[in-house]
Amino acid sequence: MAAMERPQIKAAFFDIDGTLIPFGPKGKRSVPNDTVAALMALRSQGVALIVCTGRFVRFAKMVEEHFPMDGYATLNGQYCLIGEDDEVVREVPVNEEDKATMLGLLRAGEIVGIVNFSDELFVTGTPERLEEVQDRWIMTPHKAIDEIDTDRPIYQFVLNAAPEEDERIQALTKHLITQRWEPTAVDIIQEGGGKRRAMEAYFDYLGIAPEQTIAFGDGANDIPMLETAGIGVAMGNASDEVKAHADHVSDACDAGGIWNALVDLGIIEGDRVVRESVGQAGGVS
Repeated sequence: MAAMERPQIKAAFFDIDGTLIPFGPKGKRSVPNDTVAALMALRSQGVALIVCTGRFVRFAKMVEEHFPMDGYATLNGQYCLIGEDDEVVREVPVNEEDKATMLGLLRAGEIVGIVNFSDELFVTGTPERLEEVQDRWIMTPHKAIDEIDTDRPIYQFVLNAAPEEDERIQALTKHLITQRWEPTAVDIIQEGGGKRRAMEAYFDYLGIAPEQTIAFGDGANDIPMLETAGIGVAMGNASDEVKAHADHVSDACDAGGIWNALVDLGIIEGDRVVRESVGQAGGVS
């Protein structure tokens, strides 16, 4: 029997929450040791390691506490950086007309939302509505809309809203799209955005083809990323919907998921990790 040809991977894209980092109590979450070993193995092969997340820059770069990455596609692909000097690869803020509409909704107190700039974010809403989301967004600075410098470019809104709100938001705006990552939270970004567009920007920058890439994710907003990569890997803790769009389904992120996928696909050599997942609680992507 002929030996399996090793895939020629030039870049690997990773969601953070539920993929690189297991869900769990804030302050007690970290990249598993076997995932760090997997990242080291990829880097030794010259693979570019790129985070692809809904987080904004500072929160995305918390990954560096565990392992330095080469690039950061943040805010669902609307603000993308690469290299030690943080060269901007892609930058797509919300258009001014729709920005005013979204700020108006938040100012009226109809909904609780996070306003994302490239380098900081604020959650805003009435005190009563903020209390509803304090467990999820307690670490996020709270400000009234009128206290936020909204003249600056805004790259993403995150709303605490039920799924039925998605159609209403899209009807009120002209050029925004919704990307839901849990039943009570949805990201709002400029149309033509998302993790797929971020990856395409990195393809052009690095001079590589999609088939030379691999991507790992667990959330619904990772589906375009998994479909765009040459190999799309769904973590074992992903939903059945996400798994249906993947080329390969691995173990949970806290049970050797990234390492085991790379071993199973012949990209790195080593023994599979055998460990049960402690369970995934859900959170941001």
